[in-house]
Amino acid sequence: MSSWIKFRTSLLNHPKVVRIASAICPHDVRRMSVTIGAILHIWAMADTHADGECLPNMSIEALDLLLGVPGFAKAMVDVGWLEERDGSLYLPNYQEHNGPTAKRRALDQTRKNSVRKLSASCPQSVRTDADVLRTKRESKNKNSNPNGLLPLTPTKKSAKFDPVADIEAPFASKEWAEAWAKWCAHRTELRKPLTRQATESQLAELARMGEERALAAIHHSLRGGWQGIFEPKAEKPEGFGAGYGVRPSPTERAAQTAERLISGKSAIANQIFAELQAMEMGQ
Repeated sequence: MSSWIKFRTSLLNHPKVVRIASAICPHDVRRMSVTIGAILHIWAMADTHADGECLPNMSIEALDLLLGVPGFAKAMVDVGWLEERDGSLYLPNYQEHNGPTAKRRALDQTRKNSVRKLSASCPQSVRTDADVLRTKRESKNKNSNPNGLLPLTPTKKSAKFDPVADIEAPFASKEWAEAWAKWCAHRTELRKPLTRQATESQLAELARMGEERALAAIHHSLRGGWQGIFEPKAEKPEGFGAGYGVRPSPTERAAQTAERLISGKSAIANQIFAELQAMEMGQ
């Protein structure tokens, strides 16, 4: 509730106002004044007593009796400015034009227009509310910081990303949900929690594999205690030592490099390979 309502000058010749005036007293020269006065009467009553857009326990007959203008409420219904339902009257879009938010916007616009006019006439003497607040804040900071250093404004922390709850799973099975939860917990234990970008990348690759291969890759990586997700290999990779999954020794890795170099028939490659053979024989 407030002590004023909005009134546009264009309301005087609004087509709906003209139609209402013609309906209630078409031959009376005072019909426009009566119509405008009755409309303002209704809006003022709504500003005090309405629940949102509803005038509770009010009827068309009672409103006509209150205004002293027979047929006025019916004319407002005909133009869509009034509705009767459930034993009450409703003013469609009333809050849009005369609600608290609308009035606040109108006051802000009025204040800004006044500031613009003053600024145009004497720009050096006009200070907005923001200028006053900024001056007070700077003065306070200067007094609390003799060296002129302003305190850092704490940044608002964004919501923490949850790689289990905040993602769209590529598969819907219970087995997948359990495996993915274990993988996320494993990364947290490694102190390498999954970021949103890493999660999206891994899920895209797992979706490409299909559910069966994706589950196998997750379980394989959990057993290995790895930070990344790798598929188990069906065969023993070339150059690996005895036993599946055993990394080759430095000598074996060097031998592989030398063999690749030998394919180029270079003297350096031959020398490296000869030295490696000697090392193998000496073990």
